[in-house]
Amino acid sequence: GSLDGEKWSGLRTHENDQTICKPGQFASWPVNGPNALLPFRFFRIILTGPTTAVSNPWNFCVCFLELYGYFR
Repeated sequence: GSLDGEKWSGLRTHENDQTICKPGQFASWPVNGPNALLPFRFFRIILTGPTTAVSNPWNFCVCFLELYGYFR
C-alpha cells in the first residue's frame, strides 16, 4: 500500500501459493502486522514469478477485488 504512489509498504506476500490454481476459484486473505493498521490510498499486486497456468504462466487475472478497512 502507498499514500503517494511512490513509497510502498508490503501488506502480504505469497510464495508458491496454490490456493487459486483452477478457473473459477476464489479466496480471501487477511492483512496482519503493523502495516495492517496504516491508511493507504494506492494498492498494487506484483507478479514476481510464473503462475501454474499452462497457456500463459506470466498472466495474473483479477476479475473482482474488494478491499475492506476504515475511512480516515
